[in-house]
Amino acid sequence: GINRRGAVTGYYAVDKHTVAGFVRSARGRIRRFDPEGSYGTEPCCINGTGVIAGTYRDINFVHHGFVRAADGTVTTFDPPESILTAVTGLNDNGDIAGDYQVAGGVIHGFFRSADGTITSFDVRKKGWTFPYSISAKSAVTGFYDHGGMESGFVRSATGKIIRFDAPGSVDTFPADINRTGTIAGSYVDSSAEHGFLRERNGQFTVFDVPKANSTIAWGINAAEWVTGWYSDSKGVTHGFIREP
Repeated sequence: GINRRGAVTGYYAVDKHTVAGFVRSARGRIRRFDPEGSYGTEPCCINGTGVIAGTYRDINFVHHGFVRAADGTVTTFDPPESILTAVTGLNDNGDIAGDYQVAGGVIHGFFRSADGTITSFDVRKKGWTFPYSISAKSAVTGFYDHGGMESGFVRSATGKIIRFDAPGSVDTFPADINRTGTIAGSYVDSSAEHGFLRERNGQFTVFDVPKANSTIAWGINAAEWVTGWYSDSKGVTHGFIREP
């Protein structure tokens, strides 16, 4: 992850079995960090205030969530009954999105507000929910499984959930949402993968990189520049940026 000030977070290999988290300032200063008891730290995101969120595993290979304040204080957390927690999104408010697994294998979505309150949610009563990104206004997007098929969803800050599919799709995979509520992602039809944008009003724009066999949209900013990757006719992958 990288924030608007140029600070970067990620992880690196300490040995063959362990990774540690780091934060690199815009000036190049690097600091290592790990939650207490961590045997593998994987930050996913850093916001504009320097807060970092991610996932770590303990000595028993159980995964938990963490949030690291700008002053270096680390807070660990798990939704109730979680046996595996995965953090996937963080915004400038300090709100976090992710998913967690309970005994029996069912996976639920969660929203953790900056004050530490955790709200569990499911798109459907039956099926698995996978949040992938959270916007500046605390809207969460991702996908959910139903009967072996995947569809997209967006959950507003008030908890209202809208389900959606890209036109002509078999499976829909939202990946990112910007501050205006525009979602970028990809979908699968009967023959290939394509990129899409979904505006807040529900309008879709579908696109492909010219001559691509598959197009995967992965990120979108406030100005609706989209980035991702695509594969060509030889199966080689390349990056792309799509201008508004």
